[in-house]
Amino acid sequence: FLAARSTGPLFASANGIRITVRHAQRRFAQNVAAAQLDPRVSAHACRHTFATRLLERTGNLQLVRVAMRHASIASTVIYAQTDDAAVRQALSSR
Repeated sequence: FLAARSTGPLFASANGIRITVRHAQRRFAQNVAAAQLDPRVSAHACRHTFATRLLERTGNLQLVRVAMRHASIASTVIYAQTDDAAVRQALSSR
């Protein structure tokens, strides 16, 4: 899905005009409510979950960078953070 780049807007109104970020957020919130999901669910949270799970499955930070379309790997490093328990477990399983 990354090979082809679309030239049009990702989110558009009925007449094909690009919608604002706020409009996209409102649409997302309306769909969350219609699906009776937790109202704290956000597009950003979904994006973060996608990146985190992709990194967990592949272990490839560069792949996550490309999938997230980050220009810099520095923007992607946030997904590579781990908790202390995971570090302790990795070190103790020698």
